[in-house]
Amino acid sequence: MKYFRLIIPIAILVSFAQAVTLEDYASGRGENGFYSATKVDMVKGTKKGEGPGPYLPALDSLPKRIGLISVYLKDLGNRSSKAYLPHNPTKISSLPKSNGNALAGFYTDQVIPALKKEFEARGSSLLTPADFLDSPQDIAYYDSFEPELGAMIKAGMKWHAKTLSLSGSPIAANAPGYQMLPMDLFANDKKAANSMNAICERLDLDAVIGIHLETRTTDKETALVQMSITMFGPNPVPESQRKGMAFLMYEGQPYGKASLRNLKGDLLQYKRGQKLKTEHDVTGNANSGFTHTTTTYYEKITTYASLEGMETITLGMMKKLLDRIENEIRK
Repeated sequence: MKYFRLIIPIAILVSFAQAVTLEDYASGRGENGFYSATKVDMVKGTKKGEGPGPYLPALDSLPKRIGLISVYLKDLGNRSSKAYLPHNPTKISSLPKSNGNALAGFYTDQVIPALKKEFEARGSSLLTPADFLDSPQDIAYYDSFEPELGAMIKAGMKWHAKTLSLSGSPIAANAPGYQMLPMDLFANDKKAANSMNAICERLDLDAVIGIHLETRTTDKETALVQMSITMFGPNPVPESQRKGMAFLMYEGQPYGKASLRNLKGDLLQYKRGQKLKTEHDVTGNANSGFTHTTTTYYEKITTYASLEGMETITLGMMKKLLDRIENEIRK
């Protein structure tokens, strides 16, 4: 069993939480359990090649060179209050971004070898940025890549961020070496989908994948709550065979998205630590009856992140997604 040592910031005294650890949760359900629980969303296209959905039977097989271009973790944070107390104090907890980066990096270290074997068994290759970035020009392109987004998805992301801020103090953090792209939101946005095709063409990839982890941090633990894996690729219908109106033609299309919700495994459990920093945002003075908000930060706490179960969960999800894509190709 692998354990990773982390230095975690903490702002309040907490006791060790005897919650379900991630590896116990994963071993209890097993890979087949997560395979069954995974929901796969697919937008199916037609032989004309128009619209947001791909016509996957136009492919001969699973794409050969598939790049893992995005791995990121979003921590939702947690907001709690005790209305019966004077001035209704509110406490907000969240994972610092640096520790989000570390967790996402530990995740890739844990799961990439097993995922590569799964793709190889299917006659394909899962490539990390270290595999497909062959020149300084490629590295510069990838590091500076920003997908073009339509007005609807921009508005949706802004609304989603505002909604999350009401329930905690959310942060988003990429795994070191990977982009942070919300590909799970790109399916119906033509500009974003076409950007996925652009990165495929520029980096000589047949398809791209993004993995999104979502956690929630309280003053006792950071728990995994949901995940998604999204694949995009070029429009499978050759341009010479496409029929329809030009504005309905997508150059990039979503091949499928696998998602799991209501996960319950703890990634981190916080031990008792020293209160080092709190920030107060008080509207009016402390005795005026206005809301008294305390934002907490975690600092200098040693604990362990056990990510052994992530391989089981991710493999179950990935197999379900690849099976569905291959089934569509064979039709």
